[in-house]
Amino acid sequence: LPLAQVLPQASDKNPEARAPQQREKLRLELDAQQEAEDEGEPEAEAPEEDPMIRAAKETAKAKKERKEAAVAAKTKAKAARQYHPEVKVEGRRGTSKQILENRGLVRHRKKKAGNARVANREKYTKLVKRRKGAVQEMREGASDGATYEGEATGVRTHLRKSLKLS
Repeated sequence: LPLAQVLPQASDKNPEARAPQQREKLRLELDAQQEAEDEGEPEAEAPEEDPMIRAAKETAKAKKERKEAAVAAKTKAKAARQYHPEVKVEGRRGTSKQILENRGLVRHRKKKAGNARVANREKYTKLVKRRKGAVQEMREGASDGATYEGEATGVRTHLRKSLKLS
């Protein structure tokens, strides 16, 4: 065998076109047939379709047209929403809300940091909790006022809270 047949040839050294694949051959044949039919006599009318099939095709076509119209309306509405032309004003341009509120980079703060009412409310609840440890809460007696159920915490015998008068 000669050396040229053994080694694979580069594409630029082999300019001859490859044989079309089977798929391409079929497509080319079909295209040629369609062109011949289009140029020749028009085909005879297709056999009469079933009315149910014709109705189904019409409804499908109508549905497709409605869908396309809805999509077109949606895209038109979206474009209208997005189009906000800038108003031309004589002289200097006014500052927008975004420019006025531009604070740059600001550190993250707690939720209650800028809300005095909430901060004071939390401070109050904290103080109430501390006071509960120091002072005993007032206990209500029985609702009828006659029965006595004793001291809830017990009586401390070593403690006196009375004043001597003499």
